[in-house]
Amino acid sequence: MKYLIKWLFPYWKKHKYRMLLIITLGIISAALQALIPLYIKQIINGFEKNLTVAYIEKNVLIMLGLGVISFVVNVFAQRNRAYMNYRTEYEIREKLFNHILNLDEYLFLKYSVGEVLTRLVDDISEKIAWFSCSGVFRFVQSFFTLIAIISVMLYLNVELTIICLIPMPFMVYGVVKMGKVLTRKYDDLQKAISNVYDYIETSFSGVKVIKANLREKSFASKFSSITSNQMDKAVEAEKKQIFINYIFFGTAFFVVFIVYLVGGSLVIENKLTVGALVSFQIYASMLIWPFGDVSQFFISSNRARVSAKRVDEILNFKSSLLFEKKSVELKRIERVELKNISFSIGDKKLLENINIDIKTGQKIAVVGRIGSSKTMLLKIISRILQYSSGHFYVNGIDVKDFEPKIYQSRLSYVSQEAAILSDTVLNNITMYKNYSEKDLKNAIEISQLERDLSLMPHGLNTVVGNKGVTLSGGQKQRISLARALIKSPDILVMDDATNQMDAETEHKFWSKFLKCFNNTMVIFVTHRTSTIERSDEVFVMDAGRIVERGNHKDLISKDSLYKKIYTKYKLENK
Repeated sequence: MKYLIKWLFPYWKKHKYRMLLIITLGIISAALQALIPLYIKQIINGFEKNLTVAYIEKNVLIMLGLGVISFVVNVFAQRNRAYMNYRTEYEIREKLFNHILNLDEYLFLKYSVGEVLTRLVDDISEKIAWFSCSGVFRFVQSFFTLIAIISVMLYLNVELTIICLIPMPFMVYGVVKMGKVLTRKYDDLQKAISNVYDYIETSFSGVKVIKANLREKSFASKFSSITSNQMDKAVEAEKKQIFINYIFFGTAFFVVFIVYLVGGSLVIENKLTVGALVSFQIYASMLIWPFGDVSQFFISSNRARVSAKRVDEILNFKSSLLFEKKSVELKRIERVELKNISFSIGDKKLLENINIDIKTGQKIAVVGRIGSSKTMLLKIISRILQYSSGHFYVNGIDVKDFEPKIYQSRLSYVSQEAAILSDTVLNNITMYKNYSEKDLKNAIEISQLERDLSLMPHGLNTVVGNKGVTLSGGQKQRISLARALIKSPDILVMDDATNQMDAETEHKFWSKFLKCFNNTMVIFVTHRTSTIERSDEVFVMDAGRIVERGNHKDLISKDSLYKKIYTKYKLENK
């Protein structure tokens, strides 16, 4: 509990006056609820004593007035609690989302997309946000309600009050005990929801592949199995929740039974008036739900604590990219040096003793067999991943002296799989940043996107669908290249970024690019032999090492690994 309160306190502190208002309204509501049954007692006793109609009317009007005030106070309290639930949800989600955007790829090496989504959506809205205000302040209101009701009950009859309170500890114990079981069931449900998110994301990402291979039934069958498992977990959790509700209803019935059994005897013995008995029955019934709220508070706090820890796991996840807090200014990248760079994930070494020296205007091709860690090398150079050991220099300065964002602002990385937003072509190119018409036109021309735009119904304003589902592979790559070029980078890093273009389109791209960006440093992975031949130098990788280097003519003239790879690529290109 201490952990959860400490975790939520900064959000409460930002809205302290509204929180104080909610507490005040809760106290007023508790007092009003305790007062109303007293006037019912007065009215019933008035009938017994044959008091005047004016007396009855007076008490009825007072009771009615208190009821109206109580209604207004409760509505106002609920509206403020609901507002704070949604406000807290918004603030926590925004904080988590912004944090995720600033992390590197290591996050998704540790957590699946479904696990991250569940934390962003379900954990925050269903568990934390509701507890942060409604859960806590309903408990506060219920606490004051219990004090007020029990005080009035003791005033009416001490003996009957004590008897009515006897079942309450048993009810609380049963609810809390069952609540622990319910928490475990909700944890299982949470994992099942994550699996559903994961499968949906995977299926929609590869929907074209699924349809091309006629695997719709197979994927639908597996999805049915996963959602069926989620449904089973949800039903199990709901059964436990229903059982808890039965505990409340059962206790309420038992307490009312005690009131009439014991209270009826007291009325017969003239130790209690009929009005007091009726009031007592109302108070006894009113006790159940505050006690229930107190019990549910501990149940929901356990669920919220688990969810807060899950969210905290991501919030405490640090970027692996190391840099000094006082970063150096970087106007232009003119030289990149990697000295004895190695990279590992766990015990697995993926790159070992990499030595590279690239200067402005150089075009470097990286080739190698599948699994030789070519992509990892490009990601190290792009500062997407942090190297494990060695030295990385930019313009002769340690790369750690530059904030990653400053370095990356001078670099463009085009991945193997074109990343496309469910938005317009324009926003996919500009990423919501304002560029001049000249820069936009230049990027479109070089990337060979002009013809594609002329065929699209709304040109640059055409919405491309989820992950570019309406686009071909080549169109996606051309949009990605336009996005990379519009920022006029000092370094362009391309990971097989033209493999889905036809040979003629790729040739036009390189011709235009080399003409307009002759001074740009380019590092690329490709399987196209014509593209490799354009490079100034070729790095040949095998098992995470650079085993050969040199220009195309020198390497092809030897009995080298490069010659074997080049020959294989040549056959594939045909």
